[in-house]
Amino acid sequence: MRITIPSSDIALAQNSASINNYSIIIINSSTSSRTALSHPYSTSDISIDLGNNFRAGTYKISITAVDSRNNESEPVEKSFFVLLYSPPTTSGIVLERVNGYEKEVIANITSFYSKLLVGSAIKNSIASIRYRYAKKDDAFSSWISLTGFTISHNAAHENLMTLSLTRDYSHEGYLFTNFIPEYAYIVQFGISDKISTSTADIIVSAGIPIMFRGDNGQVAIGRIPDFSDSSKLQVANDILATDMLGNERKILDSINNFIICNSSEPINQIIGGVWFKEE
Repeated sequence: MRITIPSSDIALAQNSASINNYSIIIINSSTSSRTALSHPYSTSDISIDLGNNFRAGTYKISITAVDSRNNESEPVEKSFFVLLYSPPTTSGIVLERVNGYEKEVIANITSFYSKLLVGSAIKNSIASIRYRYAKKDDAFSSWISLTGFTISHNAAHENLMTLSLTRDYSHEGYLFTNFIPEYAYIVQFGISDKISTSTADIIVSAGIPIMFRGDNGQVAIGRIPDFSDSSKLQVANDILATDMLGNERKILDSINNFIICNSSEPINQIIGGVWFKEE
């Protein structure tokens, strides 16, 4: 909030006095609290910065000029209104791959923004929703505008509106259809109302299925299969199995330790393994 006194409207002293300063009183009509300020006199344009620490409500400003004899002029009074405002939220943006690993990406977006209600008229609205994307560590694409969102009154908070948008197979198609499963992507969103813009970076992780079964008979666990490889079973990490003695073993780890060169005898070597004692 800023008070401006143009040079054409400055106070003029009378009877050989001079103007010392302006006395400013700010009154909060809701709480009846008062704040008193003083500002030096000048014959040039005056700009008085009151900061932004105002709660929502109605305020009155009273300004008087004080001369060298401590006389005060008649007050000039102005009223202003402070509206409750918060930037559009971005915490309700959810992106996920179809089935957790496909190249298609579903978007569910919820954002809350301030009504800025003056009387019965809503003065604020969403100006735009945009996004851009990139593989991790790559350059971003150009900004792309999103349309088709719906706006509704927020039942839980009377000063807020709710923006909703879903992009999937049934709602105007997926947001993305080309996110290669082997790569992670960053999608940057910008949601703007008439006053400000909020941004958020959303990570779409690389697509890793719990289990994948291909039409060619390949089965993959914890990974996308390498279709150029003839292996029918492809596993992302070690395999835990129980041997004939009832011991749980990791197969790849056991194979790696089948032949051991060590000064001490292995205590958990696979049956049939070979130990070369180092002297």
